[in-house]
Amino acid sequence: MLQLPPLAGLDAVADGASVYADDEQPDLYYVVPAIPRIRRSGPDARPALSFVKYRTTPADPDAAGGFLDLQTELVLADATRVALTAELARRVGRPVRLQDPLYVDGTVELITFRSGEMVEAIHGSSHPSLETGLVASFSVTLARDGAALLWTQLRTTPTPVAVRYAMGVLARFPPATVHVVRGPAGVTVDVLDWPDSDPAMAAMRERLVEWASRQLEGRTDAELLLTARSAVVWPVVPQATMAGLDGETRGFVEADLSDPWFELIHVDVRLNATLAPDRIAAVTVRLHYGEHRHDTVFTDPSLVDTFDAVVDPALGRTYRYQVEVQFSGTSAKLVLPEVESDSPLLLVSLDDIGWVRREVSAHNVDWDTVSSVQVGLRYADAAAGVPAQDDVVALDRTTPARTYERAIYAAVTQPVLHRITYVLSSGQRIEGGWVEHRGRLLLVPDVYARDLGVRFTAPGGFAAVAAHVVAVEHLGAGGRTTRQSFALSPSSPTATWALGLLAGDPGSYRYQVTTSAADGSSTVGQWVDGAGAATIAVGPLPGVLLRVEVSADLLDFTAVRLTTVSFTADGVDPGHLVFLPGRPKTQSWQTYLGQGVPALYSWTADYHLADGTRRSRSGGPSGDPALVLPPPPA
Repeated sequence: MLQLPPLAGLDAVADGASVYADDEQPDLYYVVPAIPRIRRSGPDARPALSFVKYRTTPADPDAAGGFLDLQTELVLADATRVALTAELARRVGRPVRLQDPLYVDGTVELITFRSGEMVEAIHGSSHPSLETGLVASFSVTLARDGAALLWTQLRTTPTPVAVRYAMGVLARFPPATVHVVRGPAGVTVDVLDWPDSDPAMAAMRERLVEWASRQLEGRTDAELLLTARSAVVWPVVPQATMAGLDGETRGFVEADLSDPWFELIHVDVRLNATLAPDRIAAVTVRLHYGEHRHDTVFTDPSLVDTFDAVVDPALGRTYRYQVEVQFSGTSAKLVLPEVESDSPLLLVSLDDIGWVRREVSAHNVDWDTVSSVQVGLRYADAAAGVPAQDDVVALDRTTPARTYERAIYAAVTQPVLHRITYVLSSGQRIEGGWVEHRGRLLLVPDVYARDLGVRFTAPGGFAAVAAHVVAVEHLGAGGRTTRQSFALSPSSPTATWALGLLAGDPGSYRYQVTTSAADGSSTVGQWVDGAGAATIAVGPLPGVLLRVEVSADLLDFTAVRLTTVSFTADGVDPGHLVFLPGRPKTQSWQTYLGQGVPALYSWTADYHLADGTRRSRSGGPSGDPALVLPPPPA
């Protein structure tokens, strides 16, 4: 699975692409290209573009415009792929493989002139294909000035056309521990453990805190513990102004429609589907326009067919088409309903046709507690003649992910029902109910009903203490006992105990502290009961409590999208507060200081503005118990 964060130092050779390692296979790397481009296909790399610029009456210059149909893709250039592969192989000293990440879902947007002026309308993909290249299709209806300008500018660089992908990839959380709590006072993000020595991790920290603060939006009284074994859907947003088609003439057509000779309907027929011996053998597109019938049989998805006919005034440019899918190795075929269109580019996309497919992943499961997972899958569509069938996908530590497929030779229009059964190492079975699921990725949640996170700290310092050894014990439902011990020392003054709780497990626990003094003596404390997530101070308590009330009353949250405030003080870990629109404008931060440490703190506020820019302010050292955040600098 893709491992966060991205590798550093590869921007130049990777042309800005983000490169990630795999969490298990040292020779495997994932690449998210940074720059979308116009798709090219076929042996001659023909651009997937059709631009028709027209005029209807020479005496009326306003009776003119254009139609632009194009496909975009997100791929790595061949030369960049070769250079990046060589550089990664040089770094690790062995051959490496490059692969696309597992895209879970996402959107794509074409951005050009404002609609209603030069552009009359933009139609097309809101969700790209999740196959290799993330192909998306767009159709733009242009007014006279827009057609004239784009006719030239599409063949120069840069063009006035941009594409923005907003995708989610399945990724492994970085080697860190982050606790997110949503309560009555808002969302609190507590970074419990973070390897600041890693430059890539240090650069990612602020972005990850902002991302984590959004994970519990729309929920009340919830918490989330993210650790190095968590699988998450991480956002990536490749976007760029499209490079021009310098010197290109293919696909660019000028038409004077006042000449009757040009009163034609012209349709380019393309296919966006995978044709393979074990999948789809052929696709037939039957196009009807009045008495005209035109059949295109696709056995190669790179084929481009055309249909031309004289325009019938009674029909205009509206035609009908029907798609027939012939599956490989069987006589089964699927005839889709007839559809009307008036687009000069007919792109037939076959998503979720013929097979029910699910990528079933249990990477989030704690295999020290769970012996195996059984995922029951059920699909039926009586209207399409698909009977109900129950299948089971078995997962365990050695095989935490599998691909499920069922051939139905019909369109997938119904949700898949799934039921998850956990078999614990103790032999206990935990079985859930049937749940509807849509989408290709089925992510099995951890068996735990909730997470318990307890942080132990020694605020009194280690002037006369060598170490504190903390033993923690939890008794779960059914007698399941979990024990763990760890040491607090001058080099590691804090430790976090994270525990997953099964349904029915109490949130209570107990702990015992053994203190070793610097003179060699030791003291064994009594067992102490605890309950719920908490920060527990062990050893002698310091004499100073530093507490700061922070107010965001002066911030205009129509202009400020998010504000993070970081605090530092001598001898303690940094603290963080997050302010969002609609959340409480007053929050507090507190910490214990060691003996003799002055009660002073410094602060830094990062303002994320609605226009996408960021501003910062800082202050301190200060001992003021109240901090009113000033507005961001101009």
